[in-house]
Amino acid sequence: MEVSEHLTWEKFWSVVEGKEQLYLGSNTRNELEQKREQLLSILQEGKVIYGVNTGVGSLKDVALKADTLEEFQANLIRSHAESVGQRVSRSVTKGAMVLLAHSLAQGLSGVSPELLERILFAINMDYIPRVGCFGSVGASGDLSFLATLMLGIVGEKPVYDASGNPHVLEKFALREKEGLAVINGTHFSLSHMIHLLEKFKRLEKMTRWTYALHLETRKAIVSFLDPLVSQAKPDPYFEQLLSWLREVLKDSSAVRRAGPEVQEPYVIRCFPQLYAPVIRTLDNVDSWLEQEMNIVSDNPLFKDSEPVFQGNFHAESIAVMSSQLRALLPLMGNILYQLQEKLLNPEFSRGLPAFLAEVPGLNSGLMIVQYLSADLLSEISMLASPITIMNQTMSTGQEDVVSFAPTSNRLLERQLELYKYLLASTLLVTVRASRMANIEVSTAIQEALEFYLQTDVGGERSFSDVIEAFADQL
Repeated sequence: MEVSEHLTWEKFWSVVEGKEQLYLGSNTRNELEQKREQLLSILQEGKVIYGVNTGVGSLKDVALKADTLEEFQANLIRSHAESVGQRVSRSVTKGAMVLLAHSLAQGLSGVSPELLERILFAINMDYIPRVGCFGSVGASGDLSFLATLMLGIVGEKPVYDASGNPHVLEKFALREKEGLAVINGTHFSLSHMIHLLEKFKRLEKMTRWTYALHLETRKAIVSFLDPLVSQAKPDPYFEQLLSWLREVLKDSSAVRRAGPEVQEPYVIRCFPQLYAPVIRTLDNVDSWLEQEMNIVSDNPLFKDSEPVFQGNFHAESIAVMSSQLRALLPLMGNILYQLQEKLLNPEFSRGLPAFLAEVPGLNSGLMIVQYLSADLLSEISMLASPITIMNQTMSTGQEDVVSFAPTSNRLLERQLELYKYLLASTLLVTVRASRMANIEVSTAIQEALEFYLQTDVGGERSFSDVIEAFADQL
């Protein structure tokens, strides 16, 4: 793929997963060379350019001597490489490299083709630097993450292949503007967010399948799936969900149109109303992220003979998207928890024994699985506060409103890990209940949940291993 091409989800993942390589086309090379010449011409005219012949941050007014400009660019990545902690995954780091290369290839940053070729070489060879997960506030770019990354790219630290073997690349000298250009972007925050959205999508889909199995297990009254309901609520995401449920349950022999219970509890009957906003938000974030993939997040940008000073390096949009997803997970978790309650509590389970115990009293069944779920849900909920309530002032007041997008992403990653176990626990409860109720599930549910439905979930024993196995599948 030509590196300056418009990025889509498919193209991004194709490169990150090693299915496709990036190359620098002749038109992109010519554009980079022209912008590079413009930058050098501006410098020769004696104009002041932030981060090129001045310091950075609150040191923006410190002028630099002409013979120190290249040394300054090297010093930038050395002094800014302050990431610490657990290593960012190879996939997220490689994604950040792809996004960085794509941004530079748009020809607005004034970097040389040679720098871009060095980054492309590392991507195509799958040589990935190691970067710590702490150190960025999501403004002025992911400075510490990208600087740590670039120490590997320029040959000052090792890069690592897929087997974990270290390689030290030949030294590469950064020239005017290039040190600033490679650290002044949102590429790590964005790559992490892209990866987290993919995880979220997988868990969201399995949440729907778990709910559908629950409907069959309790022989639910599903009059709420009538097309009249979506006619009365003309929301396309609502109708999408109702249509999906009708299709999934079309050959169900368990669910009912009516019954003596008249209508179901909220978590059953109002699930489409509760869950349609989840699908809508995921769709919105999906579209938003694809736009973010194609921004140039450097500063300054170059238009003709003048630098343009602006703030595309600010990751507030990523922070807001991440916060929106974190706000969904307590809702989704509460739905799962209440679905468990409706099968473990004989007041609601329609003839099933308390806690799904084979001999209630002598056996406790899945009583403590619900305790586990309450623990998981409490932490999911505590991690949901929007990151926009936070702020710190950096660089003696020059950088006064920051996004904390990387922080929000770390919280989201933790939530998704907890939610995965909550979903696995709910699957365990639902599968065991379906066995006890002797339900023959619909064809679609049988195919989607085959692994779970075939797992032995009977007896009185610890189910930790089953929950772990279910979580691994998710």
